[in-house]
Order: sequence, then C-alpha cells, then structure tokens
Amino acid sequence: MFEEEYRREMSEMRLSKERTEKITELMTEVPVRKTRHAGRAVLAVALVCVALMGSALAMSPTLRDILAQTLGGFSSYAQVEEEVSVVDQGIEVKVVSAMADSTQIKIYAEVRDLTEDRLKDSNITLNGYNAIRHTTSGEFVASFSSNCLGYDPESRTALFEFVRNGTVPTEDLSDLTLAISGFQPGDVMFTSTDPLPIELLGPETLRSRTLETGELVLEPGQTPAELPGAEPFSLSSMGFAADGKLHFLFKLGAEADLKESHIILTVQSKSDQANGTDDHGMVYNSSDRNGGGILDVTFTLEGKNYVDIVYGAQPEDLSDLILSEVYGRAVLAEPITGNWVLPLELERLSELQMPLSGTVGSVSLKTLGISPLSVTMEGDTEDGRPAVFRYPLSV
Repeated sequence: MFEEEYRREMSEMRLSKERTEKITELMTEVPVRKTRHAGRAVLAVALVCVALMGSALAMSPTLRDILAQTLGGFSSYAQVEEEVSVVDQGIEVKVVSAMADSTQIKIYAEVRDLTEDRLKDSNITLNGYNAIRHTTSGEFVASFSSNCLGYDPESRTALFEFVRNGTVPTEDLSDLTLAISGFQPGDVMFTSTDPLPIELLGPETLRSRTLETGELVLEPGQTPAELPGAEPFSLSSMGFAADGKLHFLFKLGAEADLKESHIILTVQSKSDQANGTDDHGMVYNSSDRNGGGILDVTFTLEGKNYVDIVYGAQPEDLSDLILSEVYGRAVLAEPITGNWVLPLELERLSELQMPLSGTVGSVSLKTLGISPLSVTMEGDTEDGRPAVFRYPLSV
C-alpha cells in the first residue's frame, strides 16, 4: 500500500527544463583525475578502472577482467590510487577501489592467502563482526553486505565487493575504517536440479536405528541416489521409519561442518494443491521428533556424516505426496578468524540535490539526490528522524 501511494503521489512530480539540463550535465561530466602523494593511506572515491591502471594493481588477469566488467560504465571515474592493505592469519586484504555518495559506499578488495590454499574457490563469505567505523572515535557508521566476485587459484586470491546501503545519510566520510573479523571458505548455497525421486519411496517400513542421544533415524544406504546440483549432499535413504513417520536421510561429505550445513525440502499434498488449500502440506512439513520439536538430526556413523529429516506424512498418504527439490547450505572448510582493519578516506561523489515538498505516507519529503552512484529521496519520519528511500523509478 505504501509503495502504491508513493507511485501515485510521485507520478505528479516533474522537472523543469533547467533542472533536466543540470542533471544531464552532472551525469555526463567526466571527473578530473587527481594525483595522490606517495605515503598517504588514501582511498579515492572514484572507482578504479583496471584497464587504465596497468601495473598499479598486482591483480591477476582473471580478477582484473572481473573487476573491469563489474565497474562497467563507471570507468570514466577511474583513478589510480595508493593501495591500502593489512595481513593477519596469513591472509592479506587489500583495498583496490571504492566509491561513495551520501547514502551508498562500494569497496572492492583483494583477499589473498599468502601461506596456503585455504580460500579454495569463490564460495567465500564473511563471518563474525564486520563494519565500517570512524577510525578515531570507533563510532559505528554502517554494516555492509559482501559478495565474492571471483577467485584466481594461481595467485590464491579472491575479489570481494562490499556494499553499504544506508537508510540515514552519512555526512562525514573522512577518517573511516573497514573492519573484517573473519572469512568462511567453502560456503556453498545449493539447489538440486530435479525433485527427489519419488519412485524410490514405498509404503514399507525401512530399517531404523536409535542414536545414543535418543533420536530415531533411518539406517544409511537403503535408497541411495545422487542429487545433481546439490553435490555436497547425496540421498542415502528415504521412507517410513519405525515411528511411522516419513524420514529422509542425506549423506554429507567428510569435510562438511555438521553444525553449519543445512538441507531443506518440502513435502506437499496433491489434493490440497488441486483444492487450492495447503492444510496437508502444513502437516507434512511440521512434524517433530520425540515431541521435542526438532525436525532434523545430524550424526556421524562409521566416519560418514548424515542428516535425518522427519515429516508428518504417514504410509496412507503416499499417493498424495509431492516431493520438492532439495536446497540449503553446505560449509565445507574451516573458518578463518582474524582482525583486518583498513583505513579509508572516502571523498563524496558530486551530487545534485533538489528540494521536494509534500508527503509520501507518513514521511515528509525534503530532497531528491542524484549522483553517478544512486538516486535517493530524503525525508523525515513522523518522529522527526531522517530517512533515505530508494524506489523503482523511470526517466
């Protein structure tokens, strides 16, 4: 409802010819590249255009191409800058490029293993506490999302993008610090290409065992099947166990972290789908284990890792069942915990600020900001707090 009201009210806003010409001038202007003095740990706001940098970045051709493709049309804002790097736990983090306006910060960094091959591939995420802070005061500025753009196995180097999207304008971009506390290699999100093979599911009771912790699970290896697209997992057994409930037993690779790896599927009802309801689907997906409300149990047997999942379907429901694809997360490597703190000094991109009036819902509009990086509206909420809004728009 709020978005519909926004679209209706904002559809009446029009720009004058003078404002339109000013926007065009701002967005097509190529900034002057400034020379930085050696010895300063300064990171420019403009995105680094790798094609112009030559040997300034010790990046592999693979990562250089990835960064160039990511920057795309922002190459006109390129600037060769002194690199900022720090090493901990044998992992070097080096900032190679960044850009910022009042509400968004983008930082590109190399993450390189100097001693081993712990990063392995591009399936790397951040873990622990990560933030952008003011260096001197330690005051929190923002959290950020991260994305590993690529990995070069020859140099054992990954290229990361860190993005901060703010809901409150950042007035002071000086004296900032990028703080990272950990990396998780081998962090795989997966979805199988096909649903589970329901033809392997029969009404008979499969062999079961009770774990030392008291949970009933299926014995491994009774209906084995590969799961293309979900290769960290394979199907070991699925069927009705001695408790009369539907169980699925999946095998994980020996390197998998049982506490951090998860697999999910849904068991739905044909009749309820035909009737447009989902009552049985809810029942099939809401069973517990021994009254404890625990859906899945992980365990190790004869050196192999397993997860057993139980659902509320019973043998008489067999002809009504629909099995989904399996999806989830597999953590296949040890985390790397450390302390990487990199100084940043971001200079704000040029922004055009235009006054706005009126309200959208309960928000009193103040300004429309346009920079090469983003278009945002600023306003005040009912309690007087500043807020930043991003909505779909067209020109």
